[in-house]
Amino acid sequence: MKPHIALLAAVIGSSATAATMPGDAMICKAGSPGAHSAEDRDLVADYLLTAFEKMDAKIPTLSPSEAAWLKTEFDDQLAVNGNRFNERSLAAAGSLEFAKKAAKDQTQGIIATAGAIKDYKFDNGLEVEAWAKLDAMVIDVQYAQNIIKLTNAGLLSETDLPRPSQFFQQNMTLFGQCILRDVIANIG
Repeated sequence: MKPHIALLAAVIGSSATAATMPGDAMICKAGSPGAHSAEDRDLVADYLLTAFEKMDAKIPTLSPSEAAWLKTEFDDQLAVNGNRFNERSLAAAGSLEFAKKAAKDQTQGIIATAGAIKDYKFDNGLEVEAWAKLDAMVIDVQYAQNIIKLTNAGLLSETDLPRPSQFFQQNMTLFGQCILRDVIANIG
């Protein structure tokens, strides 16, 4: 089997698995009705809250020494180099400490945005904006890479993730497309 066909088969296979996950009854599977009402969208937001809160609880917080090292090697190096990367800041950006911090921060952003969607009744324009922000965070390639880095380091397990770890980035992109097609497109 050609590599791209094997990848497509694996993604389709993982999509079939993903489509049976809680919260996917309205989105992410053939024939799904979509989230047409505010109540339906609240159910999807609640699913996202639950899935990402579970993962957030497992993402380690930086120790004080790790935070100090990352500040010195990343933040301070960017500052002294005019907000441009240098060798030290690039090395820090590839570190496990950076992955922990970035994954924790973005996961908490997803949780906050999903919570705001669920808890507040926005007008249509603001709700579209909130869902679009959430969608952008979910499909972010660097976010997926940081989650996989934590998984490969044994800090997250398969059961902690909202989507299967194999082809995690692709699965999150597909899920983001479901949010766009089955949630955002139905607001109005």
